[in-house]
Amino acid sequence: MLPNWIGIGSARAGTTSLYHIVQQHPDIFIPTQKETGFFNHQYLNENLLAHYESSYFSGVENQKSIGEITPTYMFDDNAIRNIFKALGKVKIITNLRSPIDRAYSHYLFNIKHLTESRPFDKAMTAMMPEIADAYTG
Repeated sequence: MLPNWIGIGSARAGTTSLYHIVQQHPDIFIPTQKETGFFNHQYLNENLLAHYESSYFSGVENQKSIGEITPTYMFDDNAIRNIFKALGKVKIITNLRSPIDRAYSHYLFNIKHLTESRPFDKAMTAMMPEIADAYTG
């Protein structure tokens, strides 16, 4: 059985919380691995789709709602095409968050993991050229 919904979103926007909440519902099946990243592959074929189904959804019993959550699908053109090619009219659940709150949460995550040491305003100022490039292509 393949998913009838896919969860996407941006980093630090609550997809992990969503995963843990839906995992508790008896009528919802979600793989034990939160982010499969399956649809990020550039090429998708029947063999890969069969592997996806057997690897992540073999435990489906009588659940009505079957899904997976991989936030990176939101920003990957290949993923969006592959999802609709493989699953058709599947529901998409999107987690979004205020950009400032999301950026600050990401900053705190980086502080915690020792990849950032600058004050928040300095870190954001330093990232502005990178952010601008991401939006201008």
